[in-house]
Amino acid sequence: MLTFARIRSRHPTHRVLRRNPALRFKVPVVIRLGSTTAVSLKGGVQLNTVESIRNCSDKMKMKNIFRANKVTSARYWTLDEMQKEKKPPFPLVKKIRFRSRGHGMVFIENQKALDEQLRKNAGNSNVYFEECFNGSKEYRLHVSDLGCFYTCRKVRRADAKERWFFNSSNCNWLLETNPQFDKPKTWKNIVSECQKGLKALGLDFAAFDVRVKKDGSFILLEANSAPSFGDDPRKAVVTRKYLEHIPLIVKNKIR
Repeated sequence: MLTFARIRSRHPTHRVLRRNPALRFKVPVVIRLGSTTAVSLKGGVQLNTVESIRNCSDKMKMKNIFRANKVTSARYWTLDEMQKEKKPPFPLVKKIRFRSRGHGMVFIENQKALDEQLRKNAGNSNVYFEECFNGSKEYRLHVSDLGCFYTCRKVRRADAKERWFFNSSNCNWLLETNPQFDKPKTWKNIVSECQKGLKALGLDFAAFDVRVKKDGSFILLEANSAPSFGDDPRKAVVTRKYLEHIPLIVKNKIR
């Protein structure tokens, strides 16, 4: 008898996965997308544990894990560390540990701007400072141990006022089939590094934002355990890719 996978997510676009015929299995299966709600499970499969989600949702914890496992990522400083830094490598970006979609990010061009941020955030342990990697392209790769199963490129819109970051507020998203996708020559290395980050965080699948320079050098910005499936998730390519790939991950876990 086949049973539906139990989807643990609060993201509205993930509702399309609930009681979906493509996600029925012979064993109990729990699939987490950003949720840390505990679930009792015996003799089944759990994709993305509570601990792995916590590793991902706390951006500072994620950065510490990346550094400990030598995952290619931008240099960063806590508030206390930045106050002691004698030669900050401008430009920098101030970020917040527990936010997403770029909320709370501030671009810091020089010492005057940094001093202002240090003053405003005095005593705030939820902020950190990251070196701004000047890559002209950014990609999102959805990966598992089996590889990259979906990807897109973020391309800034012509009317974008802020041009130092890439997200839904200032970008269009191009599929891999688009001629302007422009896959970097280091793509295999990028996928491999995302899988390395995935393993370090303890995740079974996640979406990684990767910044790439013209010469192919790159860094992993962060992992997202609850990526959006877009404005119309029932018709989105990303939804179809997840419905195709999750059963493969489950099958691989059962072996």
